[in-house]
Amino acid sequence: MTCYASCFQSVSPYRGQPVKVGNGQLLEVKGSGKVVLACPHELTLEDVLYVPDLAANLLSVHKLYRSSMKVKFSDDGNMLSSLMHKKTNEHASVQQHQDCTYSMYSLISYA
Repeated sequence: MTCYASCFQSVSPYRGQPVKVGNGQLLEVKGSGKVVLACPHELTLEDVLYVPDLAANLLSVHKLYRSSMKVKFSDDGNMLSSLMHKKTNEHASVQQHQDCTYSMYSLISYA
């Protein structure tokens, strides 16, 4: 989910339910579409929700896994460490910050 309309390569109207965020508030979803992340290669995420009132981008590990992404956590299971597309083998390394947010800082193809 993102609050940035400029992130979308394509977006369609959304006819589903609002999303419930951590504080219990329901937020309206304005659309759903494709977002291409570049770090430095392209990684395409499908069915990303456009939620204008969202305070920060949210990434669903379950949804990533269902959409052909392999998700890897640190050895202790507490930190997301990398993402890999199961078909293209593009790999995004992930770094956790002190505020418990994450950044993708490199993308390597292992094909």
